[in-house]
Amino acid sequence: MVARKIFAYIILFTWLTTLSFLAGPIRWRFAHTYKHLIAGMENNLPELTKVLGLAILGIGPSYPGSILLRISIWGFSWLAPIVLLVGVWRAQSKETISDCLVYGGATYCSFMFLLVVVLAVSLWLPFALT
Repeated sequence: MVARKIFAYIILFTWLTTLSFLAGPIRWRFAHTYKHLIAGMENNLPELTKVLGLAILGIGPSYPGSILLRISIWGFSWLAPIVLLVGVWRAQSKETISDCLVYGGATYCSFMFLLVVVLAVSLWLPFALT
């Protein structure tokens, strides 16, 4: 059981470290580049790009809906692995550790995959429509 906990900690800490780079320096660099790419097209951007893509990158206009969207998406992205980490920490059996990682991880990965696909489409739309 200790080996499973250590393995789970390694997986979750690795993901949290990766997420810190994705949410920090990589997102900042991509947002800076994307802002230069859409320069001059600000008035003609599709709604999906304005509402979702620019909000997640942090370069869109700030209004209550975009702030709420940003908080909910980044909050889920960060809090779900931390909740899994706490679940593994408190697990009393091997089955509980496995269930926590399989079901929690599958739910988290599914949501994150959906988010990445929708985000990629929203950022691609301005260039596909021209």
